[in-house]
Amino acid sequence: MSEQGASMAALGTGCVILAEADVENEDYLRTILEFMDCAPLLERRPEAIAEAVGEDPTGWSALFVGASLPADEKDALIRFAAGHKPRIPVFVVYRGEAPAVGSDVLGTLALPTRYDTVLSLLHRGQSTPSSAVARSRVARSSCSARCPGPAGRRGGSRR
Repeated sequence: MSEQGASMAALGTGCVILAEADVENEDYLRTILEFMDCAPLLERRPEAIAEAVGEDPTGWSALFVGASLPADEKDALIRFAAGHKPRIPVFVVYRGEAPAVGSDVLGTLALPTRYDTVLSLLHRGQSTPSSAVARSRVARSSCSARCPGPAGRRGGSRR
């Protein structure tokens, strides 16, 4: 396991969802997550994400949602994560000018970035009161051992 993977395991980090319409942004962040031994679920359809989350309700550390997603998709994903028990921390990924975000979004991630910035956001998400109790029950294993596969699971259609 890489040093970064060990850091993820030390946090008890579960799986990460990456919902992004911009292929370049998706590939960039996926590469960083994989560097940290995390195979993200690459999906942007709310119903498919709800199904995946339903299989392991406490195993999700974060939802990274792209600012480039259509507003209705982005809003549906943010509402889903905010309403899920335990709450799934949401971070909006962007390039350029920072987007305005509501109270259901824990933070933003400007690209390009570094792995330690992503790790810091994941740690921040694990530290939120609504997710801390459930996260303490998550097995202390690397994300790659719990998530969809070595390259993540891809779903949804490209627009």
